Amino acid sequence: AVHEGIMDDVGSKYKFAHDQIQLATYSLIPQNQRSSWHLSIGKQMIETYKEEGIEKMLFMIVDQLNRGKTSITKESQRIDLAELNYRAGEKAKSSGLFSSSALYFKEGMDLIDERYWNDH
Repeated sequence: AVHEGIMDDVGSKYKFAHDQIQLATYSLIPQNQRSSWHLSIGKQMIETYKEEGIEKMLFMIVDQLNRGKTSITKESQRIDLAELNYRAGEKAKSSGLFSSSALYFKEGMDLIDERYWNDH
């Protein structure tokens, strides 16, 4: 793929050589599987970065998990993602990224059902 100009070698990782190639590849994933792919990618990113702390990759991780939220089946995972959205919202707010902060806070609130608010 590197020789054909599809991928670029970036250290020990690879990335698509052009955004259009990435979009074309993404379009090959069936619509009904995309959510589970994003959820899986987000979980893998947490595992990959947990040793050094996920804070430096927090926005990317939360963005992937949010894109995969429809594949979450356990309430505890929804609560965990809501907490990650809160952390991302706080981080965005402290960086002056108020629009992003509001989006993360809203995503987090949308993940929690009414029972949680009544119980906590």
